[in-house]
This record gives sequence, structure tokens and C-alpha cells, in this order.
Amino acid sequence: MRIAVFGLATSFIAGCALVINLGDEAKLLPTEAGVPDTGSNTPVEAAVDSGPVGPQPRCGLADSPNKECADCFATTECCDVNRACAADPSCAAGLECIKDCVVNSACIGQCQADHPGIVAVTDCTLQKCILCTPPGPCVKLGQCIYNLPKESIVRQAYRNAILLLDPAKCTENRLQVVENGESDAGACY
Repeated sequence: MRIAVFGLATSFIAGCALVINLGDEAKLLPTEAGVPDTGSNTPVEAAVDSGPVGPQPRCGLADSPNKECADCFATTECCDVNRACAADPSCAAGLECIKDCVVNSACIGQCQADHPGIVAVTDCTLQKCILCTPPGPCVKLGQCIYNLPKESIVRQAYRNAILLLDPAKCTENRLQVVENGESDAGACY
């Protein structure tokens, strides 16, 4: 019986090694200084880069969290416009600026003035991917939370709801803001 269990365990481990490709030999990962801590002066092989952590943007800038919007950018000339923007740090900063505006038109205008490269992205969005503009309920949510501190967790969570472009979620979030007294109720209606 012992031999059968040992044989089964050995087969299982060997099978796993084949399926998940454990590699030749385990290696120590580098410390913050970039040198593995081996406890000795013995040289150690450098760790292998495991590659990207999450999905990579298709058009240079981060994909929209709304799948239909992300697909629109990826399948129109807006993809090339986004790639050009991603190559310009000021333009990429302009996109973040616009996201922080939570659909406030005066704020968006200031972002465009401060980061002129973003104008091509916003123009392409309006011409080719209009579905990427926040729907009415998300605009209302933006008006409702605009005056909350930009760093607040509450504002960031609701900002993300706007970026999802989900009218039902935006309405639900706007009502939560009012119910919780997180913002001036007058701005929320």
C-alpha cells in the first residue's frame, strides 16, 4: 500500500510539473536593491521578468473600463490618435485631468487649454466614438460629486462609476450620495 501511495504522489507531482512547467530550478527574487539576498557571497542568477501584470492597452492609453467604448477606440482611427497621445506625457496627463473633471464642462475646457494634445482625443471621441461620452445620469452624478475633494475615496469611487458609462449605476450612485449626505443635494438634482 505504501508503494502505491508513493507512486501515486510521485505521478501527481511529476504531472503537475509537466502541466505548469515549474522550470529547471527555483531562483531567488531580487531585493529592493536588485541583488538577491542569499545569506552568502555566492552569485545568484537574476530573476526572470514575468511580463505584464494586467491587460495591456490596445491603443497606447489605458482602455476604457467600458468594453464597448474600448472596442470603439480599438477599431477606429481614434486608436492612432490615442497612440499619439500616449507618446506625449502632457497629452496623457490631459486625459487624467479630464477624468478628474467628472464631466464638468468648464473643467474639461481648462484641461484642454492646459494640455492641448488632448483635444485630438476628445474630438475623435465626439466624432467616431460618441458612445464613450458619459450618458445623462452619469453627467448628473458628475455634477453631484464635482465639489468633493479630488483625493477623497468617495469621489474616486463615483468617478470610476462615471467612467464605466453605466446609466443605472450612475443613478444608483447619485442617490447614494444624496442619501449619505456626501454632497450638496441641490447639485445632485
